[in-house]
Amino acid sequence: MLLGNLSVEQIEKEYGVEFSTEDKEWLKTHRQTNVSIPLEKDKWHCFDIPRVIATGSEEFRDELYHMLSKYDFKGKIMIAIMND
Repeated sequence: MLLGNLSVEQIEKEYGVEFSTEDKEWLKTHRQTNVSIPLEKDKWHCFDIPRVIATGSEEFRDELYHMLSKYDFKGKIMIAIMND
């Protein structure tokens, strides 16, 4: 069971990270809030329980990981591919 819908700002607050303006806008552009439908290939959604960022494709997971790896997060979060 996956629950929750963390926003970019909530991720920053929960993990003590501050994204650059450019990265924050990129994240907002690629965020999919509705996961009652399958994630699009270039979209992400952050669940609260468990803490996991789901992506719509392996390629986008790699792109997201590359961008997020520039930042020092306090705590751990997973990135997973979620497709049917």
